[in-house]
Amino acid sequence: MFPDVLHHIRESVRRGVKFYFNVNAAKLLENAHLNGTLYYCIVFNRPHVGVHRKDTEDWVIRSNQKLIDGFLKNAKQLITENGEIHISVKTNPPYNRWEVEDIAKSHRLVTLKTVRFPLWEYPYYENKKASKADPNATFCNKCTVTYIFGKA
Repeated sequence: MFPDVLHHIRESVRRGVKFYFNVNAAKLLENAHLNGTLYYCIVFNRPHVGVHRKDTEDWVIRSNQKLIDGFLKNAKQLITENGEIHISVKTNPPYNRWEVEDIAKSHRLVTLKTVRFPLWEYPYYENKKASKADPNATFCNKCTVTYIFGKA
């Protein structure tokens, strides 16, 4: 679906990034590679369940909330006491209905900072829509923020 993915993976590995494949973001603690290790920072850019339906549908919104809920619940247990969880999402409608900060609060996480998505920190990053019709379709970054959460 993403024709340049191997190039991006190779470049990231060259820079020291570790990749774990086939990891369910909502069940991080079930992954043997991750469980038992504490991290200072865990990043989830642009979470989306990837269904090919309209993002405005209530069940799609609930599915994405469930994904984010599971991710934050698990990531909280994998960060150090002063660690951070970064999650980047679009904030324009209907994505504002995902209520990311409310989900974080339900896990006793506090918002440390909210910043515009730092595209400059990802020099090889290219966003892609989950589109069967056009796998190279991109979307605007202007409405994307990164929430930085920490333990309460």
